[in-house]
Order: sequence, then C-alpha cells, then structure tokens
Amino acid sequence: MKKYISISPLIMFALVSQSCNTDSKKKDGAVTLEALGKADSTEMNHNNMEGMHNMNEMKMTGDFDYDFANTMIDHHQTAVDMAKDIIAKGMNREVKATAQNIVTVQQAEILQFKNILKNYKIAEVKTGDNGEHKELVETMTKMESKMNGMAMTGNANKDFLMMMIPHHESAITMGQYELSHGKNLALKTMAQKIINDQSTEVKQFEAMLEKMK
Repeated sequence: MKKYISISPLIMFALVSQSCNTDSKKKDGAVTLEALGKADSTEMNHNNMEGMHNMNEMKMTGDFDYDFANTMIDHHQTAVDMAKDIIAKGMNREVKATAQNIVTVQQAEILQFKNILKNYKIAEVKTGDNGEHKELVETMTKMESKMNGMAMTGNANKDFLMMMIPHHESAITMGQYELSHGKNLALKTMAQKIINDQSTEVKQFEAMLEKMK
C-alpha cells in the first residue's frame, strides 16, 4: 500500500528562499553570505523532500526486518545528501565536521543494509496482512510533519542542524521498533548502533544550536 504525504510547505519554502536569494544580491553583482545561506537551505530542503518522497513511495512487504532495512537505506541517503550540501557550501567548521561524520557513518551503514538484503529471504506474509507497517509509516509521517512545520532561518548551518534533529529522532524510533519487532540479528545490532549514535548526535546538534543563538 502506498502512502502519499503533502510536502507543499517545503515546496513553498523553496520558492520563497529562491526569491530571497535573488533579492539579496548586492548592487555590484556579488552575492551576500545571507543569500548563500538561503540557497543552501533551499537545496537541503530539496534533498529532504526527494528522500521523503522515495520513502513514501516504498511498498511494504509485511516482513518487518526487510521493510526496516529498505526504509533506513532511503532515510540514511537523505541525511547523506543534506550533509554533503553543508560540506560543500557551509561556513561553520564544526557543522561541516559533523556533516562529514554523518556521510562517513551512514554511507557505510547503507552498504551494510544492502549487503544484508542481498541474500535475504523475505518471510511469507500472513493472510490478511496488507503489507503496511503502521509503526514505520507513522514515524515517517511525524518526521515530515515536524520538518514541514519548521520556520527556516535562512542560515544554512542552523537549518541543517534543525532539520537533522527530527530526522535523527525518526531513525532512533524506527531502530527501537526494529529491536521490538525484528528477528534478524544483524539488523537488530545495526538498529542498536543507530539508536546509540544518533541519540548522541541529537544532543550535539542541540548544543551547537544553543551556541548559535
């Protein structure tokens, strides 16, 4: 069963940011740091929207381990894409270092998930199961709702940290569901690592945002 979620608030933000970026140019043609920040925030939102669209398009099989792994591949890829934008264009060294860690760790985990799924045999779905795990779908819906409701600042470093907090929190929640419902030991081990790593990172993001006030 496919589930579609409205992403119009993020699309609206992208249009507003592009407009602000055009209006923020100096008379001599140079682009201000504020304009660069807004452009980066727009690109991050584009990557985020694309990633959430891919997850929303995913068809659940009814095998929790398999569906968790596939969901986390797209979820991780969205974080990697957003982090790469900051590495390329961000101004804050601490934020860029954090983004690089996300790329390194989550790209490695994507490969781990894919390697596990190579020889994975999907469990037979019970009669009457519609193949949709409410826990995974509800977690993604809540994440998207939080991110859609955010008021972007135009500062790419701040916006990256703000968006990554609910993004990480959703990974933590899905990891907890895998520990409860999953049966594959390798995936449960990965889920616990994701919970530990990303819980620590959320605290780091919050501390970094506090310093930027």
